[in-house]
Amino acid sequence: MKAVDNKLESYAVQQQRIAHRSAQRKAFYRNQAIGLLLAAAAVLTYRLFHTPSGWLFPPGWWRLW
Repeated sequence: MKAVDNKLESYAVQQQRIAHRSAQRKAFYRNQAIGLLLAAAAVLTYRLFHTPSGWLFPPGWWRLW
């Protein structure tokens, strides 16, 4: 069983730990969002390359009017 350390910390040390934890959480959320975007881009790229070209670009697709 792990022993619990009950010594008191100064206010400055507590604030440093809170700031460090906040920075770590921000980096984690940023990395998580980047990972989700990369996964979505990979799925989209796969679907684009494995779809028949007639579905993506039907005849006359370039005519806007």
